[in-house]
Amino acid sequence: MKTLWTLILILIGILDTSAFVNKDSLYLYNYKQINFHYANDLYHGTDRYLTQLAFFNYTTAFNKKNSQSAYTIQQNVYTPSDIFGDTIQKNDRPYAGLLFATYERKNNALKRQLIIHKQIDLGVLGKAASGYSTQREIHYAVNSRQPLGWQYQLSNSIYANATLGLDKGLVVKKYVEYIVHGQLQTGTVFNNIAAAQTIRVHFKNSFFSWKNNTKKNAFRVALQMKNELKYVAYNGTLQGGIGSKNNVYVLQQKDLTPTVYYRQIGLHLAFRHFGIAYSESFITKEFKSGVSHKWSSVNFSFLF
Repeated sequence: MKTLWTLILILIGILDTSAFVNKDSLYLYNYKQINFHYANDLYHGTDRYLTQLAFFNYTTAFNKKNSQSAYTIQQNVYTPSDIFGDTIQKNDRPYAGLLFATYERKNNALKRQLIIHKQIDLGVLGKAASGYSTQREIHYAVNSRQPLGWQYQLSNSIYANATLGLDKGLVVKKYVEYIVHGQLQTGTVFNNIAAAQTIRVHFKNSFFSWKNNTKKNAFRVALQMKNELKYVAYNGTLQGGIGSKNNVYVLQQKDLTPTVYYRQIGLHLAFRHFGIAYSESFITKEFKSGVSHKWSSVNFSFLF
């Protein structure tokens, strides 16, 4: 076991990284909960790249076997920088929609402040993910110009991915936590390895959900900063799904930026049956001709 931890910490040190949780959100409470999460770059005055992300999630409480499960339905919408040009945006991100269901299982080692999580994603990348329909309806709702160019989006392909991750609390105090993370993701769309760290200041709102055993009427709050460094071997939202055919336009492996840095700052609040979280995210460019990107997220939770 000491050898395993040495390897993990060496990996984190080599990558000189800091924290990211896969879905831009955290399971912060030791209760059954329903979450609705929505992210958009609208508040930063852009409409590009990962321009929208939404998911609906059900999470179980921590059980007698020291584990927790989560079930999620999620849609991501990706666009190039100029969504009003009715031509292929060369040297830019292709249009893409991603729609999938997720099962995640967390196994917790209480005394070691350790979480091992395994995740399976199944869905579709391409037209069948309804990315164009979603963006069109939102533009109608906010009385904005309709996007053009979706006829050049990635062709349909199966999205099947698996994720293995570790979360280890190095400092877990009453009000302060420092957690390191490692994650491996592989499949038909995303293939990468990441290391990260999280710094949290909290009141009755620990990252380790089994510590949150106070009654629902207790006020909870957490302020955190997460940083991640990821090495990307393949990104199907830029290159098309592995095995996909008839893509009108994709980026090539040589066009990608293999090392990507991600940062998120978030505030999480809960009282009685309700929780809310707001966060700001930043990511460096994912392809050589691209630029960095920002978006805002809000998450609503109902605890029961």
